[in-house]
Amino acid sequence: MNLESVHEENAKFVLARLKLAQSLLEESDRLPGWSGYDLASENEWWRHPRHERESLVNYLLLTCFDRLGQTRGFTTFKDWLSSKRKEHVEEREKALQTLKSSTSPLVIAASLAEHHQEIYGVRNSFYKGIESLSEEWQKRCWIVLRFPSIPYTVRLGQMYHRRAIPLMMICGSGVLG
Repeated sequence: MNLESVHEENAKFVLARLKLAQSLLEESDRLPGWSGYDLASENEWWRHPRHERESLVNYLLLTCFDRLGQTRGFTTFKDWLSSKRKEHVEEREKALQTLKSSTSPLVIAASLAEHHQEIYGVRNSFYKGIESLSEEWQKRCWIVLRFPSIPYTVRLGQMYHRRAIPLMMICGSGVLG
C-alpha cells in the first residue's frame, strides 16, 4: 500500500467518523434534558441517555487523529512477528540487533513489542495526526475536543452541551484534502 492510497483511505475513514459523530450529536440534541435523569432511582440515578453517546463521539473524534497520523497500513504485533514482508523483517532485525545472544526470551519479546509500538503504536499516530494539521486547525480541533470536568450546564430544567465548531465545518474545509 503506497503513501497516497493510505492517505486517501485515511481521509475517507476520518470523513465517515466525523459524519457519524455529527449524527450522534444531532440525535443527542433530541433527547430530554433535565427530565432525562431518573432521580427516583436508587441505582445510577446520574445516568442520562445522552452521556454514552457523547462519550462515543469523543472516542470517534480522537480516533480521527490516530488515522490522520498513519503513514502506512496498521499491522498487528502478531502479524508483524510472522510477516515475511521485507520492511517487517528489517524492522524486527533492527530491534534484535541491540540484544545479546544470551538475552532471555521474555526480554526479546518485550524488546520486539516495544519496537513494534514505536512504529505502529496508536499514541505515535495520534500525535502525528495532530501535527499533520496546520496550526490553525490544530487549535480549532483542540477547541472541539476540550474535556470539561462537568460537560453540561444545567439551567432552568434544560441541559446544554458545550460545542465549539460543528463537525461538518471540519469535513468541508479542506482539512482532509
